[in-house]
Amino acid sequence: MSRTADSGGPTSIGDELRAALPELLASIKVVDERPEHVRLELAWRDDDVVLMENNLQRKGVWALNPDRTPVQDVLRFETEDVVGTLVMESSMGRLSTTEMELLTWIFGQWHRREEVDEPWVRTSLRAINEAFATQWGGSRAQFIKEMLRRLHRVRFEAEVYDAKRGKKVTRMFNILDYVEISEASPENRLGRWTAENAPVVLKIGEFIHQQLRLGQYHRYSWRTLRGQLKTPLAKRLFIFLDGQRGRRVREGWLYERRLDDRLLETLGIRDTNRPRSIARIRTALAEIRAIEPRYLRLELQPDAEGGLKVTRLKRDGAVVPEDSEGPVGRSGSPVTTLGFD
Repeated sequence: MSRTADSGGPTSIGDELRAALPELLASIKVVDERPEHVRLELAWRDDDVVLMENNLQRKGVWALNPDRTPVQDVLRFETEDVVGTLVMESSMGRLSTTEMELLTWIFGQWHRREEVDEPWVRTSLRAINEAFATQWGGSRAQFIKEMLRRLHRVRFEAEVYDAKRGKKVTRMFNILDYVEISEASPENRLGRWTAENAPVVLKIGEFIHQQLRLGQYHRYSWRTLRGQLKTPLAKRLFIFLDGQRGRRVREGWLYERRLDDRLLETLGIRDTNRPRSIARIRTALAEIRAIEPRYLRLELQPDAEGGLKVTRLKRDGAVVPEDSEGPVGRSGSPVTTLGFD
């Protein structure tokens, strides 16, 4: 990157970035500007930050091609000490990646209020439509209402057995506990409603709200998720992979995951044609790699058992101690540290 302005005088690399990215950066701090090692801290604008709660990010809640018939899915999970199941029921079918995007935006609105004890989010149909940058109309208003309805209709029952503590816990919860949409009738003409400026009041479910308050979420860029990534699988992979911490290596954070039926289910792929599914994943990984400079490697590789694994090597987004055990949700900081050697 050039360090000289058109006038010929010296200019700070921070000033150049401010000029190049005025709508994306809230602040730039030059940590070290030695010629041999430039280091910057970039704080992205808060209105670009959206969130996904960790449980919803990791589990197979989202479908690439959802049907709208009633469904019950049983999702199983297992760690060293914890075994459990998550039963998802919906009277309106599986949730799509578009509804996934909407939920990250809703959680982002909650985060911006900076009132973490409050589970309420107040917005409007028009504001949601503007966030998605789509043309407004009556059909669009109905589409947004249907998305909110489907998010509200999903019910979860989690049953977890903790071997260390010797107990089993069953939790029943929703994503959204309450949805209110207030539409006006011009001149009190019943049956004719206008949704253009309809206020929307949402209450995040108690369990999900508790998780968000505890920092059990990951931050994402709305411009990346909604504006740059185009295919549903790329969006789902981005939400899933970017939220995985992995293990610390010299170059950054390495995450590897075997490509098996459980991962395909998590990603919302229900195509029984395995070669076709693998080809779709390769294409989606390439789509993410093309717009995400933090990934040093993002690809399918052979594993030790003769199958395939997803490999993601992500450069440090912030200075994190090697022995850090902080929650995954806190690792997605809106502050990015960049080094130029």
